Order: sequence, then C-alpha cells, then structure tokens
Amino acid sequence: MNQQQKVTYYLRKKKSLPKLKDQPCDLPSNVVTPGCIPPNADKQLEQLRDFDLNNKFGPSQGIPRVDRWERASRLQLDPPIHVMQILQSHVNDSKFQSSIWSGHKLLN
Repeated sequence: MNQQQKVTYYLRKKKSLPKLKDQPCDLPSNVVTPGCIPPNADKQLEQLRDFDLNNKFGPSQGIPRVDRWERASRLQLDPPIHVMQILQSHVNDSKFQSSIWSGHKLLN
C-alpha cells in the first residue's frame, strides 16, 4: 500500500477529520497543481520536523510520517491532528511525506 492509498484509507475511516483552511496557492481543494507551493509551506515543514523530533510518538527513523502518525494513533498517543492534515494536503510530495531521517542510514 503506497502513501496515497494509506492517507485515502485513513480519510475513509475518519470522515469527521477537519480539513485544512489554506488550500495550495489559493486554488479550490479539488485542483492539484504540481510545483505549486503553498504560502505556509515553511511553517508546515517546521511542524512536521517538530513531529519527527518528538519522542512521545515513538521512533521516526526508517518510517514514513503517515505510518508513524497512524501507529501513534493506534497506540492512543494522541498525535497532533494538524500533522495528518498537512500530510493529506501534500500526498505526492516526498519532502512532506518522508521524515527528516529518511536520507540517513540506521546505525548498526
């Protein structure tokens, strides 16, 4: 199951999940524009980095953010809902989907 399928599955499961207020580049939510960077992208990436660095939700190395968020949710660790909202709005963008550790190898 790829990242987009996981997010779609999660959305079907949690229908009451609030939507992001800011749409990419002020376009309607059903319009996908590759390369269009939302004005608050830096703030969103900072929030995702904070999520990656928060040990409360378990290890973040070697696991995509969506998987880590879902794992934390299953374990009832109350991961921030805005993290899933950000991930939903950038399903095909690897800099949003991959943790800050994705380019690093695990130590033996």
